[in-house]
Amino acid sequence: MAVVKLRKLPSASSRFCQAEHALMIRFGLTGGIGSGKSTIVALFQKSGYPFFDADAIAKQLLDKDTEVRAAIQAQFGEDIYSGGKLERAKLASRAFCSQDKQAILNRIVHPATENYFKKVFQELEAAGELALLVEASMLFEADTAQRYTHIIVVTADESVRLQRAMQRGLQSEADIKRRMRMQMPEAEKCRRAHDVVINNGNLRELVSAWETLWEKLCARYQIPLVNPLRERLV
Repeated sequence: MAVVKLRKLPSASSRFCQAEHALMIRFGLTGGIGSGKSTIVALFQKSGYPFFDADAIAKQLLDKDTEVRAAIQAQFGEDIYSGGKLERAKLASRAFCSQDKQAILNRIVHPATENYFKKVFQELEAAGELALLVEASMLFEADTAQRYTHIIVVTADESVRLQRAMQRGLQSEADIKRRMRMQMPEAEKCRRAHDVVINNGNLRELVSAWETLWEKLCARYQIPLVNPLRERLV
């Protein structure tokens, strides 16, 4: 079943409440492979508040940011780009073969991603947005927790997550397990989160769990369930 574990919110002095915001609430969503992040995102988007996929942004920077591209080639080989396009499978094989190599990749991509979000957050706040959600699979690993007002972890038993990931048919069981081992343990993510959604059940249970949590979050931060800016644009 899907269960929401609600935590007592940290005080303003907590390192998880250091997001440099004045008005806009920044929700961060993270979790391991196959945990159900994509479903939570789809449910959140019904609210009309802005959503960003940090992993997708990082991929864009790998493709288009000249400084990032140069650093990637210097660390992982000139042939990592072919015809001006990143060879993603080649980068994955070289960057995820060890934690040291993954750390090198993170040191290149994460600062560029941080600069991107700093600019976007400022623009949205100036436009009067009340809240947003960023999905980031490496939220804690990239040391970006301070970016967010409130962090949500969605998790499930490892066997459940493995089965879901394998059903996608994009990676072998060995590759999935290897990537799981290179991520922060689920228990540690849950310990650091403000709220945890345990997603061992079916879709209906997850929808119910999210709706319960979203209502509590909106009440806690005094924001409407549906983005009033989006309603005015319809």
